[in-house]
Amino acid sequence: MGLMTVKEVQTAKVEGSKKFKVISDGNGLYLRVGRPPAQRRGEASRYWVAKMMYKGRRIEVGLGRFPDLSLAEARLENERLRVEARNGKDPRRRKLTDEENGTPTFADAVDKYLAAKLDQFSNPKHRQQWENTLKDYAVKPGKATGLGRMKVDEIDTDDVCRILKPIWKTKTETATRVRGRVEKVLDWAITMKFRTEPNPARWKGNLEHLLPNPTKIKNVEHHAALPWKQLPDFWADLSNRDGMAAYVLRLVALTGTRSAEARAARWEEFDLKAGTWTIPAARMKARKDHTLALSGEALAVLKDLRGLHPDLVFPGQSGRAPLSEASVRKVLTGMGYTDDKGKPITTHGFRATLRTWMQEQGVEHDLGETILAHAVGNAATQAYTRSKMVERQREVLGRYATFATGKS
Repeated sequence: MGLMTVKEVQTAKVEGSKKFKVISDGNGLYLRVGRPPAQRRGEASRYWVAKMMYKGRRIEVGLGRFPDLSLAEARLENERLRVEARNGKDPRRRKLTDEENGTPTFADAVDKYLAAKLDQFSNPKHRQQWENTLKDYAVKPGKATGLGRMKVDEIDTDDVCRILKPIWKTKTETATRVRGRVEKVLDWAITMKFRTEPNPARWKGNLEHLLPNPTKIKNVEHHAALPWKQLPDFWADLSNRDGMAAYVLRLVALTGTRSAEARAARWEEFDLKAGTWTIPAARMKARKDHTLALSGEALAVLKDLRGLHPDLVFPGQSGRAPLSEASVRKVLTGMGYTDDKGKPITTHGFRATLRTWMQEQGVEHDLGETILAHAVGNAATQAYTRSKMVERQREVLGRYATFATGKS
């Protein structure tokens, strides 16, 4: 008899700021619960995972999601796989379909691949995006024309082209993501020896000869940015606004950081005495620590918030999680500023505002790239850059802050 009840499985949720929670049912069976997308709206993802020993090594096998696989079924499957492992049969190669040869369909392979890569996804929303794009554009676009029911060893280049061509020119960015994700799923199938032929979703030397280069047809949509000459007027307006969202916008506007990086900031990341902010790799797009020098004006923003929360710089209303992007967007939209084409400005657009100002002021390109956390040179160059650029960042961002706050 396991440790969990059906009700506990149904109501399990992630607490605090954690991205997921793992609950043991005993005997190596675990329920992995993810945070629901969109700041706890919607349903949490629940997935069964079995951990066991196989040939002296500890392995982990994804069983399936709840409620597709009930608690009782998960226990039975866990026990069956443990017996197989003891008998020398690799449970990771277990029969994935009802067919005799055990070769999975593409839909099965998607589930297994995502289960194996759960820890790689930095948040449940990212995993949900993977599931949604694969399901909507690859697994079943009309079912008969989708890859979902096809065995992974039957899929060829024509099949991949069939799902990509309808969206390649109209939804180019989405289409390129679908192609890349299909390629990764089929790479998994090759690694698991379910497929021996080359990957039909590979771009280089394969699909590049059959589909137009996406960079030639893609209409790049930039984030609407505040024209840099309007920044002093914007800051004067923003300075008259209270609330946590307004403070997020102040820090973003002065540092050029991304909204998510600012909203999820924790006090432990700041050295207020040294005037630096080190954003950990887990919260950076490039997955590398980023140390940024802070201007006096940016430090003043932080000092106004000191003591409001023990951990979070910008806590949401509940105090258990960071402020939501929707809250920040609401304030920014309400201010009514637009870019030079008349589009409402975005929070991300402040990075372009800072970049354009730096270009106009003749700031060295590599220095500007380090401020925006873009890679510069090879690994050795980057290490040197990180250690030498902080004070130069401080001078540039100090001038920028003086310009921005000039009318307040």
